[in-house]
Amino acid sequence: MALTEKSSSKNLGNVSAKAQFQIHTRNFTTTVNFNGVTASAAIPEVTYQGRGNPTILTKYKIPSAESYDWSSFPPVATYPDEAQWQEVKATEVTPSRLEVGTNNDGKSYDDFKLFIAGALVGIGGGALVAAFQEALHDGKTKRNPDQH
Repeated sequence: MALTEKSSSKNLGNVSAKAQFQIHTRNFTTTVNFNGVTASAAIPEVTYQGRGNPTILTKYKIPSAESYDWSSFPPVATYPDEAQWQEVKATEVTPSRLEVGTNNDGKSYDDFKLFIAGALVGIGGGALVAAFQEALHDGKTKRNPDQH
C-alpha cells in the first residue's frame, strides 16, 4: 500500500488530518491464522511518501485474542475477538512482519488431552496383552488337562 501527500502553496499553520484506509484481501487465511493454541498475523508493509510520521494501526479478528502471548511485537490492544498492532511514527517504508502468539491455556489443554489419549492407549494395549496371554494359557490347558 502506498500513500502520497500533495501539498499546496497556502500556509495553513499547524494543521493535522486523519485518514483511515481499509484493505481487503482475497485470501484472508494468508494474513491471519489461529487454531486455539497458536495464532499468526501478518503486519503489512506500508510505503509512505509525504511529510510527518503517520501512525499505522493493523486490526485482525482473532477469537480469544487476549489469551495469546505474542512474540516480539505485541499488540497495543486485545479484545475478546480482536487484536490491534500499532506502528508509531512510520517512516518512508515500514517493513512487514509476522507476529506469532501462543495460547498457553489452550496448549495445556491440548497436552492434557494428549496425556489422556496416551493413557487410554496404554490401558487398551495392556488389556490386549493380558487377553493374548490368557488365550495362550487356555490353549495349553486344553491340550494338557493334567498340567496347569
